[in-house]
Amino acid sequence: MKYPRSSDTIYDVAIIGAGFSGVAVAYHLARRAAQHSQSLSCLVFEPRERIGAGVAYQTQSSAHILNVPAGRMSVDESDPQSFLRWLINNGHAYSENDFVPRPLYQAYLSEIFNELKNDSPDFSLEVIAEHASALEHDESAYEVKNAAGASHRARNVILAVGNSPASGEADIDSSLKSPWDQSAIDSCASDSKVAVIGSGLSAVDTILALEAASFKGHYTLISRRGLLPQPHGTHGHIETTTQTAADLVSARPTIAEMLHEFRGAIEQGVAWRDLIDALRPSTQKIWNRLPSRSKRSFIRHLRPFWDSHRHRVPVESLSVLLDLKQNGRLTSIKGRVLSHAKSSAGVTLTVQTRGRASTTRFDSVFDCRGLWTDLRASRCSLLDSIIRSGTAHYDELALGLRTDKNGKLLSAKGTPLAIYTLGSLRRGELWETTAVREIRTQARLIAESILPEQQPQRKVGNS
Repeated sequence: MKYPRSSDTIYDVAIIGAGFSGVAVAYHLARRAAQHSQSLSCLVFEPRERIGAGVAYQTQSSAHILNVPAGRMSVDESDPQSFLRWLINNGHAYSENDFVPRPLYQAYLSEIFNELKNDSPDFSLEVIAEHASALEHDESAYEVKNAAGASHRARNVILAVGNSPASGEADIDSSLKSPWDQSAIDSCASDSKVAVIGSGLSAVDTILALEAASFKGHYTLISRRGLLPQPHGTHGHIETTTQTAADLVSARPTIAEMLHEFRGAIEQGVAWRDLIDALRPSTQKIWNRLPSRSKRSFIRHLRPFWDSHRHRVPVESLSVLLDLKQNGRLTSIKGRVLSHAKSSAGVTLTVQTRGRASTTRFDSVFDCRGLWTDLRASRCSLLDSIIRSGTAHYDELALGLRTDKNGKLLSAKGTPLAIYTLGSLRRGELWETTAVREIRTQARLIAESILPEQQPQRKVGNS
């Protein structure tokens, strides 16, 4: 690993974060620089020891498996077999339809990142193990500062911060256990009472990790709707499903009308999994044409149902939870956490269910609520800094930041800045933007924007 140059250096690009988003951007920048023989200096801010870890892939538990088959997890959409080829070359016998342990995916991303340093003689990649806590701008460059005030300068900045901590919708703070902290898993006594706030993918991962650690106690899942992720299933009639999805998109319906048509298609025998997947390429188009009130209505009333059907889990993972429920080791509560109180005896949660509040003590509580629903409550100091300075602005739903089509942040006047973002920080404007498929495309577009095609110079004079 190279060390950063002097403080007078101005890098071409600063990437803040080296999870999947950061690695994907660095990969496409290096590839673009090599293809067009353009020099590029890049500085990456990543405080974690392991590159490619991020929130989703920092786990070291083999019980945490990808929710997407290996054949669809390549960092490069133009080379869809990249991850599968890496698995085979490293002695792992998986097929393109297998769900692979997440630590292997982190190792794949880390190896890609390390190879970038030798990918092109004109591409310089340096890493600094620091949190970026503030961003300022002068006449020639942006200054990225750490908590101690030290700064590094770059002409372009990419916010690849991934999934920041969930918003403070209740009196929940970071002192509760993280679903990705293996030490938190290991610290749970085998016969204790564990509460899991949330019932989505992170909740499933937490329970799987605890089961892998020989936990024998009781789980209580607490979420407003009590919806578990649906399992992956077999495919139906793809041609019929694709046409049905095309008809839904072209009809330009409201959400209520689309839901009606969706249900009608299922009654006619169209597989709902295939219909959701067929709609995916058009999800952003559908989202963008909805008025603000419809988007807010969707988030408030339909989002939990969409998430549980759109973000599915392997059948084997869901079977573990269903067996636990049948054996009396898992209880699901539909409710909202109002507050928590920690003591030497554990954590007491106050939960509102059907208008009534009750308190229950647990030995451990895991916060698995997932992504924020209001970025204004995020606990990310960097985002707070650029919002307070007026550099960045929330989108109309405060789910993310205002950007142009290439992910450039927009000023108050709508002018694109040389600050880019991708992934979850574009949810308000794209909605479907948190999976590998969308993020790798956004990473490529950012690279193309920073390193555009060099137009051949026109000859002047007589030919």
